Amino acid sequence: MSAPFEGTAAWPLRRHLLARFRRDGANTVLGLDALAINKGDKVAIAGDNSLPRLCADLATLAGGLPNVVISPNISDVTLLKILTHSRCRVVFIDLIDAP
Repeated sequence: MSAPFEGTAAWPLRRHLLARFRRDGANTVLGLDALAINKGDKVAIAGDNSLPRLCADLATLAGGLPNVVISPNISDVTLLKILTHSRCRVVFIDLIDAP
């Protein structure tokens, strides 16, 4: 059985995206390690669904880091409460749609 999209015009794009995803995910894990984030430390991820957010999500899970996913549509007050209560050591913020 062939892989999905294989033999179509979309297949080279899919391979490119997978390679980028692997590279970005590995770099994210290395960045967390450089920040001395240890297994069990909490990491917050804020932003819309995007490749960078997915990389951050999977990198934290691969590193044994619990994550707190935060909707970009919350108020500053709610964001502060979540971050204070969860005691996250790192926050990923996806600013793709920021004004």
